[in-house]
Amino acid sequence: MLLADCQYSCATCGSTGAETTLGILVIDHDGLVGDWAVRGMLCTPCNVTIRIDREPPEWAERYLADPWWKRMLTERGLDLLPPEPAGQHINRARGWTYGTAVMDFDGNVWNRSGDVWERGGKKNEPVSWRQLVRMYGPHALKPWLPKGYEPMSDEEIEELKDSWKKPATREITLRLDNGRLAAKELRKHLFPGVKSSLAWHLLNDDKY
Repeated sequence: MLLADCQYSCATCGSTGAETTLGILVIDHDGLVGDWAVRGMLCTPCNVTIRIDREPPEWAERYLADPWWKRMLTERGLDLLPPEPAGQHINRARGWTYGTAVMDFDGNVWNRSGDVWERGGKKNEPVSWRQLVRMYGPHALKPWLPKGYEPMSDEEIEELKDSWKKPATREITLRLDNGRLAAKELRKHLFPGVKSSLAWHLLNDDKY
């Protein structure tokens, strides 16, 4: 696609890959935008000359003004920094709720937690929406939801937020002569997704 776009030659000097020192063309990125932001294909001498830490040469101004990544976003109707996804979702069959998440092109799921985004299943530093877009590009971040979930209405979201403010206390009676049954009963009263160390110890009571 890129090669066809530049007609199999350097986008600035016109040299073909076979005419270059290494015999190939290289992919040129805009480091100020992100590693995903491909500007085009260049021969090695032109690619080395166009650098972030120096003023670009006059012969490269036209090339730099119309990079491939910008045309790609325009064709897809995407902004360089799209609005940050938000909202709540619900699995009505189970009554479980889920926040907002996106999936990158590597298949990683990023969950929104307040003003930051965290990659699920892996330990990593939280990033802002701007940083996430810079890492992968707006074209590579797709909305993601577990199966069976749908968006909640504004009224449902407000009711959910109100429920978070109320103390979730309830008096229950458990039989402790059978840890497995006690753990099963306890989990009926926990908010979906909440882990209880007490339930875990009850469930694994036979091991001690």
